[in-house]
Amino acid sequence: MHEGQTQPQAMLENTLLAFLCGAAVGVGVALLYAPKSGQETRTQLAETASQAMDTAGEWKDRAMDTAGEWKDRAMDTAGEWKEKAMHTAHETLDNVGDAIKIPRDGVHPNQRLGAKA
Repeated sequence: MHEGQTQPQAMLENTLLAFLCGAAVGVGVALLYAPKSGQETRTQLAETASQAMDTAGEWKDRAMDTAGEWKDRAMDTAGEWKEKAMHTAHETLDNVGDAIKIPRDGVHPNQRLGAKA
């Protein structure tokens, strides 16, 4: 993984590299078994390489779009969880604060419950 590169980007690069290497090996094997003239073989190789590059580019674009969508969803979910946690923490602090407050008359609410009039 290169500096500044995310793990999904590195995985995508590795996958594309493996795909292109496989395509190159396939083209080489096809050359060995192709009963065509040199010009026909070179033309076919150029077309096949161009198609492989187009396909790899399309896969890369789809993978990048999908990764972007996943990232956006993760960021949204994390933001929602953060808001819920903050809300819960504030409610808890308010409840604790209310439970320990002593009113201005100096009598705690729990003392009033047990007091007889």
